[in-house]
Amino acid sequence: MKKLKHKALLMLFMIIGSIAISSCDDNDGYYLFDNLTSGSWEVDLGENDGPDALISIFNFYGDGLGIEYVETFDGLPIRENRFRWRLSNDYYANYLELRYMDVSRNEYFDELSLSGDIMRAVFYFDRYGFDNKVDGISVKMQHVFY
Repeated sequence: MKKLKHKALLMLFMIIGSIAISSCDDNDGYYLFDNLTSGSWEVDLGENDGPDALISIFNFYGDGLGIEYVETFDGLPIRENRFRWRLSNDYYANYLELRYMDVSRNEYFDELSLSGDIMRAVFYFDRYGFDNKVDGISVKMQHVFY
C-alpha cells in the first residue's frame, strides 16, 4: 500500500512538472530579445495622415542601442533617430522603452505580443501616457529583413 502511495505521489509530481514546463510562453524575454535584434521592424506610428503618412523602421542592436529610420511610404528618408532601448519582460511588466539620444524624450511599446513576424503593442509617445495608460495607440510591427 505504501508503494502505491509513493507511485501516485510521483505521478502527481510528474504531471505538475510537465504542466509547468509546457506552460512557458513564447513571449519570454530571450525569445523577444532574439527576435527584436534580428532584422528590422516596420510600423506606422500615426505621425502623419493621408499622403504625408510616415513609417518608422526600427533596428535594435544587442548592445542596447538602436536606430529609427523615418520614411514616407514611398521610401523617401525623412530623419534618423538614435536611441537606447530596454526590454522589460517579467511577470509584472511587458514593455519596451526607447530613450532617444538627440532629444530628451522616451517612447514606449507596452503589452508586447509576438506571433510569427508580427509584433503587436500599445504605443505611447511619452512617459505620462505610459504611466497613466492614456493616449496609447495600438500598433502592429512587421518583422522585415533588408
